[in-house]
Amino acid sequence: MSFTTRVFYWIRKKRWKKKKDIYQRAFQLAFDKTLAFYVGIMVVVFLLLLQDWMKRFIPLMNTWENSLMEWLWLLPSILVIRTLGRSFIDPGLSFTSAELKLSLLPHSRSKILLLLAAEKFALHLLVAFALAAFLGGLTPLSLYLLLAAAFIYSVFIALLTPIQWKLYSARKRVKTGLLAGVIVLLGASGIWIHHLNLAQSSPAIILTFLLMLAQFYFIPACMQGIDWMKVVQRNDAKVWNITVVSQMTNITIKPPKRYGLVGNYLKERRAVRPITKVKSLYHMLWRSHLKESSGYVWKTLLIGVIVIIAPSLRAEWVMYVSVPVVFFVYIEVAAGIFSSHFTENPIFHSLPIDEKGWTSSYINWGIAGLVPLLLSFLTINIILGGSFSVVFVQLAGVMSWSLYDMSTQLTNRMRLLHKENFQVSDTFRAAGYIILGVGIYFTPLLLALVALLSYSAIKRKRFIY
Repeated sequence: MSFTTRVFYWIRKKRWKKKKDIYQRAFQLAFDKTLAFYVGIMVVVFLLLLQDWMKRFIPLMNTWENSLMEWLWLLPSILVIRTLGRSFIDPGLSFTSAELKLSLLPHSRSKILLLLAAEKFALHLLVAFALAAFLGGLTPLSLYLLLAAAFIYSVFIALLTPIQWKLYSARKRVKTGLLAGVIVLLGASGIWIHHLNLAQSSPAIILTFLLMLAQFYFIPACMQGIDWMKVVQRNDAKVWNITVVSQMTNITIKPPKRYGLVGNYLKERRAVRPITKVKSLYHMLWRSHLKESSGYVWKTLLIGVIVIIAPSLRAEWVMYVSVPVVFFVYIEVAAGIFSSHFTENPIFHSLPIDEKGWTSSYINWGIAGLVPLLLSFLTINIILGGSFSVVFVQLAGVMSWSLYDMSTQLTNRMRLLHKENFQVSDTFRAAGYIILGVGIYFTPLLLALVALLSYSAIKRKRFIY
């Protein structure tokens, strides 16, 4: 083992030891024996349920194997497109400030990159084949199919790493044009091969040959034209942003700049767009606040989509309960984020503000969050074979009640902030969600929801839309 290799792994060992110490401190802080006991019971129950579920779906998974074998040869094309997309935000090799300082000593920077590439390939190889072995023992899928997928994945990770590393420092227009050109070429070649009735493995073989030829350019160019500071800033943030500790402390380590295509485009648009209206100011402040609360938002939406779709595939009646519950939880989370903007920033609570402007601008963001939930509701209805007219009426009912309930809850939160005396009708709200769930089962009952909203419109003195 050379001196450079020994120093390289000594640095990696010290880094891992430091991160291990941080993980141990976090574990000691968060560990609870009672919670661990119940989590262990839940894991055992989940594994038993998973085993029973797998036994029921063995015939179905056996039929999937032939289809998966056909789609397996699309994996190389997917990996190529993924690599080109990732080159906008990630260099592919974790060359941090430690490796940069090491390269300033009499150690070859190219050899350090080679060690990083070998380490990445070994890690992906181990994970891919371990996952294939695990799925082979857990599912009825053939071990040949899983090992073939692991092998293809590992080979293309090795071939694509130099390309991702080089493209990360290239200009955005070069990466964008290359990504668009590759997508077009892959689509055209797939159609051409299909018309010629060639073997299914032909695209993967041709792609492998082309990538091997590309290595003659990209490997020698791995030391030329690289923006080393940009690479180091990205990797330092990536290596030291420890997920568990970040969630516990609510501190996320990020690179100084975002280099993604969409992020840069939006940043440039905001830089040249002056704020000339109060409404634009409201949206800018809400955008900043929602960015800070993005963890709650995307987790709520992801869990909501899963709860709407997954259980309904097993039993259709679950949808009549899950849909109202998911929309209720989403509106509660949205209302909590709305009020936290004023409690966490007392200046907005003390200043004389336009309540209607604040609330109406926030409702626009709330509607954007409703879109994935409504799309998941539409998807599960299509899967279950619902008619277009019925699904349309149900969507209208769900959206109407959600908008009404959201505006009502935001109004109530604003009154609470002002410490006003008012009465909240929980019975009325519960009746609305019950009617919504029953109306999804029997669509004409959604007319009762319309009557309920009309009654509230007459009773309320003001509206916020």
